[in-house]
Amino acid sequence: VQDHETKSRFFLGGWVSGVRSKKDKLYPEKVSRLGALGFDWDPDATRWKKNLEKLRKFKKSNIWSR
Repeated sequence: VQDHETKSRFFLGGWVSGVRSKKDKLYPEKVSRLGALGFDWDPDATRWKKNLEKLRKFKKSNIWSR
């Protein structure tokens, strides 16, 4: 995703990466506007939580639950 380029040749992925790295320096309004879009500030943490939930469901429905 980091190297995603739009049709107008804008490197959106690079911009997103830069925004994430500067979160603490952004104006609160910008952080709020990105939040309203559902912006994921920490995709690694999001992925980890989703995978943990998959493991929980697997455990509940398989032999681990016995």
